[in-house]
Amino acid sequence: MNFDRMSAYYPVQPLLWNFLYPFFGEGSHERAQERVKAYIVDSPTKIQPGKNAIYLHIPFCDTICSFCPFIKSTKYEPIIGQYVDMLIREMEMIASSPVVQSLTFDVVFVGGGSPSVLTPDLIAKLSAAIKRNFTLAEDYEWTFECEAKSADEERVAAMVEGGANRGSFGVQTMNQHYRKMFNLTASYDEIYQTVETMGRYFQAYNLDLLYHLPGQSMEELMLDLKQVMALGTTSIDTYPLEYIVCAKGWLGKINRGILSQPPSPYEKIKYNQTVYDYLEQSGWTQKYVYTFMAPGHQQKRFKYGEVIYGGYEDQCIGFGTGAISYMQGICWGNEGDTKTYMQKLEAGELAVSRARSYHAYERKLVFFPKTMEIKKSYLKAFPIKDELLNKLDTMVDRGIVVENEDTYILHREARPWYQALLVDLIPESERPYYNRAVKSMQEELNWYEPVRVEV
Repeated sequence: MNFDRMSAYYPVQPLLWNFLYPFFGEGSHERAQERVKAYIVDSPTKIQPGKNAIYLHIPFCDTICSFCPFIKSTKYEPIIGQYVDMLIREMEMIASSPVVQSLTFDVVFVGGGSPSVLTPDLIAKLSAAIKRNFTLAEDYEWTFECEAKSADEERVAAMVEGGANRGSFGVQTMNQHYRKMFNLTASYDEIYQTVETMGRYFQAYNLDLLYHLPGQSMEELMLDLKQVMALGTTSIDTYPLEYIVCAKGWLGKINRGILSQPPSPYEKIKYNQTVYDYLEQSGWTQKYVYTFMAPGHQQKRFKYGEVIYGGYEDQCIGFGTGAISYMQGICWGNEGDTKTYMQKLEAGELAVSRARSYHAYERKLVFFPKTMEIKKSYLKAFPIKDELLNKLDTMVDRGIVVENEDTYILHREARPWYQALLVDLIPESERPYYNRAVKSMQEELNWYEPVRVEV
């Protein structure tokens, strides 16, 4: 299997590949709260055993990074305490349901935004509410996302005292040119101090690295990768920049020639392969297509990844502004405006704005290009559509997927093409929702990046 063969199979690279599944379809805004209430009070199906996660969104940051697609604000001082109170109220409302009371949670993930802007007292208050409302597994994984300007020792200590055992820090890049471009204002000293503090307090800690940056050369990529590796961490998440979810104003600078163009689709695939090869040759273990465990830490898991890229039985309940929840047979999303989110909870309502009833039995297969392997026994356990199983067989015939006695494994040389494989495995019945989202984002952002793979 070589580049020419893969480009013949997948001549076009998608613009959007970080999505949660299933999608929200037509009518998802109608009677959304009623559908969620009906489900969590009296689930229409028996809950099958799986891994369960809680996600809490903290939509506040000290500064806004130009590439960031998540819901966030810098104007948090007057309302941050009230917001935590509403998070706790939402947890209490959801956790009181019989369905949720029956679950044991393997994962807690506090993301954002920058959760490290919470004061130590608010961190303690939120952590106590999590433990009070949910049953956690003995070997749970609890992550707090941190940012270098706010992750001081007092805050990190409060996270650990509250129950967290894993930290995550978005370094993104060590290149000063790109740090200025992305409005990454933390100093190098603050970066070093944050990594050192996380190393002392957390059992595991992760650093995020962005690449596929505008005008980024291979030499710049390799230097950035080496510098982030040298910081010291138990894992690195290597994320190719997804331009279609970046800020409109920032993309406008690329369109007007103020900033350089993104790498071409061919260069992006080449950069993916370079990152994977260098990390593996340096002794790092690829757990997911993004995630690499450091030498000596290859036994560690990333349980949150196991849930969000998991199967039908794996569930994640999201709390906070814009948070998304997936349970067996239903998905729902919260209000995307923090003021509206808090107003609804203050009025005693759930902050749900959309919901869809759908049994996504194929979810694990759709995410197979990210997890890189799937058991045959799993595929036999659920009523997965023949069209997707036929696509998997085609990938085997083409050498893209290796078939063992009990497992399908994504071929190492196919991993840099995972974005196209991921979209290829979306069922035809769900594809219109994906296509509609991409078209809407392109029109809103005026972003029409080249997608054809050409050397």
